Order: sequence, then structure tokens, then C-alpha cells
Amino acid sequence: GKKMEVDLPAPFLAWLRENDIDPRVYTIAHELKRYFRIPHATHMPIEVLREQVHTSVESVPWLPGFFSVDSSIRLQDVELYRTGQLFGMDVSSGVAVHCLALKPGDHVLDLCCAPGAKLCMIAEHVSGGSVTGVDISLPRLATCRNMMVDKYGIPNTRLFLADSRHFTIPPPASGARADEAQQLNRYKRKRRARQCADAAMLGIRGTTGDETPRLFHVSERFEIERPGIEYYDKVLVDAECTHDGSVKHIVKFDKWGWESFQDRFLSPARLSTLADLQRGLITAGFRMLAIGGTLVYSTCSLAAAQNEEIVTWFLSQYPAARLVSVDLPGAPARPSARAGLEQTLKFDPLHSGTSAQFIACFTRLPEAAGAEQLATKLMRRVDHP
Repeated sequence: GKKMEVDLPAPFLAWLRENDIDPRVYTIAHELKRYFRIPHATHMPIEVLREQVHTSVESVPWLPGFFSVDSSIRLQDVELYRTGQLFGMDVSSGVAVHCLALKPGDHVLDLCCAPGAKLCMIAEHVSGGSVTGVDISLPRLATCRNMMVDKYGIPNTRLFLADSRHFTIPPPASGARADEAQQLNRYKRKRRARQCADAAMLGIRGTTGDETPRLFHVSERFEIERPGIEYYDKVLVDAECTHDGSVKHIVKFDKWGWESFQDRFLSPARLSTLADLQRGLITAGFRMLAIGGTLVYSTCSLAAAQNEEIVTWFLSQYPAARLVSVDLPGAPARPSARAGLEQTLKFDPLHSGTSAQFIACFTRLPEAAGAEQLATKLMRRVDHP
């Protein structure tokens, strides 16, 4: 296809160079297909989709339930979309959820949940379990609630307005809504002590303000198979990032004006705190993960500083974290070229025909080595000198 001309501003080009990102990725935005999915456990023959959506619909062979369509097609105009029978969602985001290997009964935590496309997909796979979404942005969380509750009526869900880095609330205690409020109050009391310990561990100087999570939405009832567990079986950390890999979105700034892009994504203040935020998010996710559980860390950035470097730091800090390989035969993604990180995957739009996505999948081992064991030894030494 013909390459699109995009006039990228000099500071952005410099940032791309610094981060070893090929600027040509922005010339193919118009070639990228639009993606959507149909709900899990519904069957819709491709003929029906071609008739109802567009003749260009193709199934994605390596990710069941996902389809592509020509990017000129607006899903808002499609009746199936308006009636909630298909979801607009980039296939690369679907991969992050797929890698959680969800099953019925799982308790799942999504630490950066708005605007909610992944949350809806998660909820379809975990009947008898629960979905807890956390986000720091009130308007985005409201969008999330409207989509989940009003449009799709998704059950077994809680949404919290909170700084995800300090989120320590366990899965729902029982099937009753009233218990959630009580549980939240207990956590408010416990939280100060725990926060101080966290701050000391992460080297964060005194946290300010009220970090108590606010329960923003909770389903009327929960049909839960395993109430009262302390940790989540699956955790998704789809971390806040520079969004440089959402190429379709980035090229729109050519129309909107690049100043707003630079203010939002590339201000020095934001960039300097971003890696800290990403380290805080992956740490918080791991802290709430059950032994043997799965944590997926993902971004839509192509920058190693937000991807491989975060993973390397994380593995060096947490001996109980182990990378596991992402099982996606046939996906147009490449393993990281960095030694020791071959199990992580990167979707690069120039090769994948999708938005960019970096994915690292971890499991939690019993604390065989590391801080907890050391602490136990020290305590024993005090007891039995």
C-alpha cells in the first residue's frame, strides 16, 4: 500500500530515536485493520458477520473469537455492535487477556481497568469467580461502569477508584453486597500500617493524601465458588505508558495538533515519573497474586524502558517471580531479543498488522528464596539465639 505522510514533530522524532523505535511505524496507520470480537461461548458464522458488518471481515486464526475488518468501517454503525453482540477491541489487547489463561472460578484483578474492554472480556471467562477493576481516573472509571453495567450487564464485578500502586483489597469475601462495605472498612483500619511497610520496602517517601480505595461499583450479588480467599488467581497490569504504539491514535494528532500530544505523553515530568509508576504497578499486582497464579504485564509502547527494563528490574527485585512463555502459536509477534527475556512478546505494527503491544507473563513461586525467608530466619534467630 501507499505510505501515508505524517509530519512528526522534532521532539517526538528525537524521543523515537532515543528509544530505538522506527518512525516508519506511523506511515502504515491507515493500513492497519480494525478488530472486534464476539463474546466468549457465542458462535457467529463468518457469513453472518460478513453480511451484518462488512464483506471484508476475516477471522484472526491465532486468537479465537477475534475478527478483522477494513479500517474504514465504523462499528458504531453496525447493529450487532449497538445491541452488544460484538465488542470493538484491538487484537493485541485481546492477547493480554488471553495470556491470563482464565478459567471458571478465577478471581481476577485488573489494576488499570478503564475504559473496560479487557474487563468485559475477562468477566466472560470466569463464571463462579470475580472481577475487580481498579483505576485512578474517575471519568474513565465512569465510562467503564456504563459499559459494563448498563450496556452489557456484567455480573460478579467490583470497580474501585484508587491509586493502583496501593491497592491491597482481597477478592470478594462472600456473595453479599453488604459484606463488601464492611470489608472495605476493615481494610481502611489495617491500611496505614501496611502502607508504611510498603513505603519502606519500595523506598517511597511518605505517601500523602487519602489513598483509601473508593468502592465505585459492586454487583448486587456474587455467585462465588471460593469465597474468602486472600489473593487473586490472575492479575492484569496493562500499565499506563506513552501510548506510542497506538499508531492509529497517534497519527490523529496530525489533525488535532501535536502540542496536546507532547503535553500529554512526552512532558519531561511525565516521562521521569513513568518508569516509577510502572514499577509501582507491577509490584502492587504481584503483591496481590496467589502462589501459582498468573500475572500479565503489558503496555502499548515500543520503548524498552517501559517494557524489557521494567521486567528486568522486577525479576531482580522479586525472586519468587518467574517468567513463563506466552503460548500463542501463529501470532505475528516476536520474542524479545534481550538475553533472559525471550519469553516476552512484542507486537510491532510494521510486522504484526496490529497496534503495538508488549506482553510479559509471570507466575508466583512459593517464597523459596528472598525477603520473606530472610525475615523468618531473622525472627527465628531472635527466638532461639
